[in-house]
Amino acid sequence: MLTIKRDLKKLPNTDDKLKFKVNHPKRLLSLCSDRDVLYSIVSHPAEQCLVIGKAVKKTLVESLSDYFTEENDKPQETPEDIFNLDEADLSATLDQSLSLSTDAEIPEEDESNETILLSMFDSVSPQKVRYTINLPTSLTNVFSLRNGYEKLSRSGQKKKIQKDLTEKLNQEIKYDHYDTIPGDEKNFFAFTYSGEIPLLMLSEATQTHLKKRHHLSAVVPDVIALANLIHFNDPSDGSLTKVIVHISREESMIIITCGGKIVQLPPPIQIPFNSTQLLKTISGKLLYEQSLNNIPDTYCVVLTGLAMTLKAQPFFQKALDMQDVVYFTPNESIIVWTEEKDVHPSEFAVALGSAVTTHFQNTKKYYSLSLIPDTILRKQQVFKLAWHGYLILLLLFLTPIVINKLYNDKEKTLSDYKKNNAALQNSVNELSWVEAHLDSLMYQYQISGKKLELLNTLSAGSNKWSVTLARLNKAIPAIRGHMWLTELVSTADGFQVSGVSIYRNRPSRLAAQFPEASVLYIIPAQIRGKTVYQFKLDVTKITDDPAAFNPVIKIPEEKKPEPVTEIKNPQKIETQEDEKDYADLLNEEDEELWDKFFEGQDLFNKTNYYNAAMNFYEILNIKHADKNLLVKSAFYLGKCCYHMYKPLEAVNLFTTILQDSPDNEDRLEIMLYLGKSYTMNKQNNEARFVFQDIIRESPESPAGQEASELLSALN
Repeated sequence: MLTIKRDLKKLPNTDDKLKFKVNHPKRLLSLCSDRDVLYSIVSHPAEQCLVIGKAVKKTLVESLSDYFTEENDKPQETPEDIFNLDEADLSATLDQSLSLSTDAEIPEEDESNETILLSMFDSVSPQKVRYTINLPTSLTNVFSLRNGYEKLSRSGQKKKIQKDLTEKLNQEIKYDHYDTIPGDEKNFFAFTYSGEIPLLMLSEATQTHLKKRHHLSAVVPDVIALANLIHFNDPSDGSLTKVIVHISREESMIIITCGGKIVQLPPPIQIPFNSTQLLKTISGKLLYEQSLNNIPDTYCVVLTGLAMTLKAQPFFQKALDMQDVVYFTPNESIIVWTEEKDVHPSEFAVALGSAVTTHFQNTKKYYSLSLIPDTILRKQQVFKLAWHGYLILLLLFLTPIVINKLYNDKEKTLSDYKKNNAALQNSVNELSWVEAHLDSLMYQYQISGKKLELLNTLSAGSNKWSVTLARLNKAIPAIRGHMWLTELVSTADGFQVSGVSIYRNRPSRLAAQFPEASVLYIIPAQIRGKTVYQFKLDVTKITDDPAAFNPVIKIPEEKKPEPVTEIKNPQKIETQEDEKDYADLLNEEDEELWDKFFEGQDLFNKTNYYNAAMNFYEILNIKHADKNLLVKSAFYLGKCCYHMYKPLEAVNLFTTILQDSPDNEDRLEIMLYLGKSYTMNKQNNEARFVFQDIIRESPESPAGQEASELLSALN
């Protein structure tokens, strides 16, 4: 046996260099049966080449054709059909076949097919070497299908193909007994077989004697093996049509390829290889296919199988009138033989093609097709898992660990809760004396509550006149008075008041200061030459809060007094002019202006800002009016501008008021509106300064609290 040379020739510089994507393990035993002869090679891929380590050819004790069953529906042929000879020439033909017999090893008397195959299996390690077998042409049925399969889904295609193959063969085809390869744009080739594969049956029977089974990688039809081999051996010229002529002991065949793809598969030739008519029949079929334009004018013929034994090259060169007829010869830079034998590699073409197909079945450059029965696959998958099986095992392994981890975490959490619960229970036990003390306090509280209820019933309504007089005391200045009261009489729910008013509209305004009140009469009268008005009002509801008549009883020891927030009456007007003489307030022009102010104030409270602003604007146009009235009118005009979304005018009015009247009693509220106007006019920095001044002056006032909230919103 020769060693592999290190300086192997590199492939030519073409775009069609080999890209080895092989399946593991890389070593492969390829078995090929041809009636009573068994071929085997051991191969493995190396750098840019396929290395053939061992090639063996043995003659079987019994022809594998005897393994055929009745499921093989091929017709029985007579000697005349087989040999194309009459009985007289039969003996001469047999003598000729004996003279052409090959140099295969003759089996010994005690050998059997099983022992021969067993010796081949024993020569390789089952852990490192897998094996592949061929599907002979005599068992293979090939159909070209072109019936709209491309419009179907993948599952739909498989069902229709199985149905069509069953109809064509007139027998049920199992789903694992067929496979397909693409043809041209609209068709593809379907490969199928029925019954059992003799070599597969022999290998299964043989492996029962082995300690460890060998793994079957593929069952490759002869057609696929030869097409892949020729393309693998010479991938450089993809446009040249190559016609493969394979001669075997049972059936010969013609395969028309172009660019490594099968173009046409003529029917196999069922003439024994030792018949004198075989080569003539093959040449005739080649000329016939050329006449059908299945073979172009320029092509080459590659001879494989027993072609060299029959010296077919010179015959086809003469019969076809062409020189481009060659025996299959391995390209030394692609297929390296490490063992030299007298047998030409073309006789091992099917075994070589099976090796190429199996090694490179994941490469799209070559056909990938295997017809391993499901029964064999299931045997080989015993105690083996796919990726999801390993995932399930991993999950099963990790599940107890995760559950144990979660259990420990929960156990620790429960232990912590128990410790905290025990500590809390101890604290509760230490405070058990509080329960008795609490009961005592609750009893005292109930006694005090009953006393308080009794006190409230005794003092209910005692504050009625205090509240009534306080309301009157505030209501009369709020309407600019100009009246005096002469009589005050209590009624069931309120009181009746009589008096004299300088102006006719003052009694109505006074009645409006109470929730429910009515004017009984207004009568004009003369006092000192002046017209005054005597009136009488009936007030039926002094305040909206009935509890205001009841005194508030506070117990400082148990309850802290709640802070009372003063709610300003928008209609309350207090000016320095109130301290002036009553006679100074009788100016009729000022009274009209104040009436206009009160009217504008009512419009403002009713959100009628435009008309209110017109009233205040008219007052401001009277320069000799009361200064306090002018200040208040300007303030309300500014508020109207603010509510009418005129921030610039509002800023000018509020700024002027603060400059002219820095000590104004409404200074904080004016500053608050000034800051809001700055904010509306997007002058945030000026607004911040104003809000900060308000907070510095009076942080606890309502204006200060609102300014603080607005400042926080700006920041």
